[in-house]
Amino acid sequence: MMRYFLPFALMACTVQEQEDSARWSPSDRNNAAAPATSEAVTMTNIAPGHHVLMELDGVYPGEQVAFIHGQGLGSGACPGFFDGGCFDIEGPYRNAGFAIADADGRAELSLKLPDTMGDDFDGAVQAVSWDGTTARLLGSIAYTSAEPALSSAAGQWLDDFGTSHHVNRRMWQQTSEWYGDISQSTYHIVEVLPTVGNTTPVLAYNDLSNTYNPGMWSRFD
Repeated sequence: MMRYFLPFALMACTVQEQEDSARWSPSDRNNAAAPATSEAVTMTNIAPGHHVLMELDGVYPGEQVAFIHGQGLGSGACPGFFDGGCFDIEGPYRNAGFAIADADGRAELSLKLPDTMGDDFDGAVQAVSWDGTTARLLGSIAYTSAEPALSSAAGQWLDDFGTSHHVNRRMWQQTSEWYGDISQSTYHIVEVLPTVGNTTPVLAYNDLSNTYNPGMWSRFD
């Protein structure tokens, strides 16, 4: 499997304390309730051109969390501000971005992967919080992505309502006209389900630019 370092076009995560502290605002946990659950990172919608969603539960409400991307799971660097701890992922490292935990102790980060990426890549992500002096290592996860299956609806066609459909392995685009106004919606295909009868269901993530239900999920039958 080819390794692909996600080109998030964001700053590199260094292991120099003075540089990192200048970029990272401290998290204020003084008045926050202790987390009730463990810190587990999840990643969904991992495919070229899609909005990958990284989620972390079980952190302090209001805590600032960085999602650090690495090559894979394994013994990593041990910078001084980890207070004796070490990354659970191998470098080189990139900072995918920051998120602030909500009142339920959940931090979420959504990033669009480039359309030009190959269909076969892997890596790992670890979450880290920062209180201004030391970093707190949180959960880590390895991920893989593979070329999505081709839906039986693939191609370009017009439905009975005059909506134009353009479907490939990665996207389902719909263009319609209503009283002279042209509207386009994009759905990022995540999975093509097994055929049932004459129907092959498709699960897709609604693009954040969609007018209706952006960032949610759709199923096409």
